[in-house]
Amino acid sequence: IAPTQSSGCFPSLKLLREGKQPELCVGAIHSVCANYLPPVLQQFSRNYPEVQLRVTALGSDRALKVLRDGLIDVAIVMNNRFLTASPEMVVEPLYEEPIEVLMSSNHLLSQYEQVPWSELVRYPQVVFKDGYGMQRLVQDRFSSQGVTLQAAMELNTLDAFRGVVRQGELIALLPQSALVEASTDPTLAVRPIAEVSTLSSSAFPDSNSNQSLTRQVVLVTTSDRLQIPPIRDFCKLVQGLTNSSRKQGRYKQLIPA
Repeated sequence: IAPTQSSGCFPSLKLLREGKQPELCVGAIHSVCANYLPPVLQQFSRNYPEVQLRVTALGSDRALKVLRDGLIDVAIVMNNRFLTASPEMVVEPLYEEPIEVLMSSNHLLSQYEQVPWSELVRYPQVVFKDGYGMQRLVQDRFSSQGVTLQAAMELNTLDAFRGVVRQGELIALLPQSALVEASTDPTLAVRPIAEVSTLSSSAFPDSNSNQSLTRQVVLVTTSDRLQIPPIRDFCKLVQGLTNSSRKQGRYKQLIPA
């Protein structure tokens, strides 16, 4: 359990098991903080008005590190089996979503209803900074296709991505949930990526090239934290919202392996 900021010491185990936890610390990726967590936070605050919520937007790698260090109680991050493969970690799949292309409304790629990879790879891109799962995901896909990612700039906030891309030259590959505001901005355009399998197999010889580009989001905590009522209930609220959103067609269910 994250130590209380005021005392710097851990609450007694007895108080925690009784649900008397002074605060709950959450680290989550930016798009989750902006578009996914607000209704969960509101409902949790109603259920536990005495618990102080502390939510920090972090990259996936950093969020998992501070979870291991005991500085947060729950991490909501991109799935990475190497980062979460430890016995004390409890990983709950939440959803899977497509990666799409963000560009200015007058960018040459905006002419496509679905952007072909053969065209997408020609343009310089804005990417997340090192330590963010999205940077690794994009780099891995480009590497698997045998092409070089032209990373012109590294950023770490969605506002910065929109501001830079709006200037007209750079594009960005971002998850669908990170593009909610951009989709209603007349100065920006969002396009899905064409399935690689529809392109020349000689240009994209990788055996996995027919897979669409998606990311998986998971909730991570530890088995001992799940014994604490507020943390356990917070996790249930997050999973409940996932189920509700999936029924509305917003997200695809991520089936546990």
